Amino acid sequence: MTMGMIVKGGSHAVGGGRLVRRLHRLQRGESGVSLVEMLVAIGIFMLFSSLFVVTTIQFMRSMNMDAVRSQSASQINTAVQRIDSEARDAAGMKVSDDGNTVVIYVPQAATGTTSATTTDVAGRCVALTVAENSAGDQVIVYREKTAETTSSYPESGSVILSSLLNASSDPVFSSSDSSAFTSSFVFVPTVGKTMYGRTISSSAAKTLTARNSSAGGSADWGGLCPVPSTRGID
Repeated sequence: MTMGMIVKGGSHAVGGGRLVRRLHRLQRGESGVSLVEMLVAIGIFMLFSSLFVVTTIQFMRSMNMDAVRSQSASQINTAVQRIDSEARDAAGMKVSDDGNTVVIYVPQAATGTTSATTTDVAGRCVALTVAENSAGDQVIVYREKTAETTSSYPESGSVILSSLLNASSDPVFSSSDSSAFTSSFVFVPTVGKTMYGRTISSSAAKTLTARNSSAGGSADWGGLCPVPSTRGID
């Protein structure tokens, strides 16, 4: 019984001693935290810092991917407007067998005539071709020549759409009949890039229609506007 009293009293003595020493430190103006308290504070700070960094990275990635989608959609719309401006005056179009080229025949009045409805039809041949640039990216090249059997397409042309992602099984141009000139074709581009291990892209399917077919006369469009044999890019 007596020993129990002593132990209990000793415990109070030890606890009281700690309190007294702390009071003495406070009276002397000494303050601080223990190593355990510091480690706990650092751990909490690192936890919230990690959450902030992860959230910021995810936000920036989302913004970058949205920017790529928006830019890709804008490029497609610009290309569609460019092609449609040719289709507006076109008499016919022809898509190559592989779907990588479309030729648009744009007639105009021949010399000495008042309209483009005779068999002596002059005009322009516009060729849009899927090609690969020096960086290995797929692009669409625009070239044109005079609708004459003696003229040829230039060796290179201007790029009207870049960053194509179409596979060989997914042609950019398609038509109901690739063996002849028709009144329309379908433009199906997929544009984008690979980011963060994912493919970010925009796509479209636009039908372009020749709206000047009555002006074509009976000229040999295939002879005047053949499908070019070259890709048309340096």
